[in-house]
Amino acid sequence: EAMIVAEDGLLKDHYVMMITDASGKVIKKFNVQQLQTRILADEFAPGIYFCSIMKNNRFVRTEKFIVY
Repeated sequence: EAMIVAEDGLLKDHYVMMITDASGKVIKKFNVQQLQTRILADEFAPGIYFCSIMKNNRFVRTEKFIVY
């Protein structure tokens, strides 16, 4: 289980969180609506993933996480 914590400013604007796998395939995409978003590791096959925050279809920040 992983916890992603968004900054307060993300809730004031329309931001989108997108999870992609190492090949770039979109696994999950949703609007940021709360400060904390819980992502369960059992939703994903073992591998490397990227969590990106986007605004107006532009990447604001991207972080890598690994599921074992």
